[in-house]
Amino acid sequence: NQANFVEHIHSAAVNMGELVQNLLELAKIDMGQQVKRMSVDMNLMLSEIAGEFQPQVGTKNQTLIVEEGKERLNVCGDPLQLKQALRNLVGNASKYTPAGGSIEVSAAADAELVTIRVKDTGYGIPADDLPFIFDRFYRVRDGEVKDIEGNGLGLAIVKSVIEGHGGQITVESRLGQGSCF
Repeated sequence: NQANFVEHIHSAAVNMGELVQNLLELAKIDMGQQVKRMSVDMNLMLSEIAGEFQPQVGTKNQTLIVEEGKERLNVCGDPLQLKQALRNLVGNASKYTPAGGSIEVSAAADAELVTIRVKDTGYGIPADDLPFIFDRFYRVRDGEVKDIEGNGLGLAIVKSVIEGHGGQITVESRLGQGSCF
């Protein structure tokens, strides 16, 4: 019983730590924290993030595929914020994809735009919830995802970071078929 209580306390402490970090990040964004502007190699960043998530996807027997852009994909932005946004997207893809599923991260560019896609074979998002998923503290609480831990701030941070860099985020999702951000 004691080991079980300790495990629950540890889990709650980790969740509280994540909540505090996310709230601090949103507060910085709200206060208009200056975005560092430097050249960021998005192919290299995607490769690094894939390496970070290999242990997590491995434990769930998931496949993580990264398709880098054919050409060099540099954007002008804050590497820490961009990495945090991509970590949130890949982390969510893994969290909301059942064991044995797959996650594809791809990058492409045209003359003015770099497009990053994070696509999974996860549970998907109900159509009624799609308009709200980027709102702070909003969580889908139906079906197979109701017991998955989270605080509803990850996608709000992603949206703030991307819009702060002059970009936009969209999502396509079908229940039972996965999502693409």
